[in-house]
Amino acid sequence: MTRFNRLRTNWESHTFLIKHCLIPGIFNGLLNGILAIYTYPKATNIVMWGQDAYGIDLIFTAFLIPAISWLFVFSIIPDREVGAVPMRNFIVSVMSLMIRLSSSRGIGLFSWGAVGILIFSVPILICLQALGSPNMNGINYAIFKGVFAATISSILQPIMVGVRIQYFRAISGKCP
Repeated sequence: MTRFNRLRTNWESHTFLIKHCLIPGIFNGLLNGILAIYTYPKATNIVMWGQDAYGIDLIFTAFLIPAISWLFVFSIIPDREVGAVPMRNFIVSVMSLMIRLSSSRGIGLFSWGAVGILIFSVPILICLQALGSPNMNGINYAIFKGVFAATISSILQPIMVGVRIQYFRAISGKCP
């Protein structure tokens, strides 16, 4: 591999991470943090479970961010981006399962939403429950929810893009 090809591959990887990891993470983090501020503007004691609790909100957030992101990825990733991402960064066995589940818009929406709940909200809620179900005030919850949303988006969106590109490679016969 020549030096130019290595530089080009590194540039493509950096562009990919900025476009599909950093920007969606910042956007979702800010959006969810602002929504949490508007939902609980002067709250001094938000409980984990009960009326106006944050436990259910985190579950819905963990479902909606991957589901809505999948709708964007499903619609936006064109055939021409198939060769743009080095696929060696993704875990092949998980990819093949997600490719099968993500072959359609609706099934992908629910499967990615379920992944978000299982990977993100369930462990976070278990940890918070183990800490004694801490109550939060409005601004602390807004910061927590913003970081939570940014983490979900930054981790899952690049994987979704990889799954979508791998799907195009599979149907076109260009599998690596």
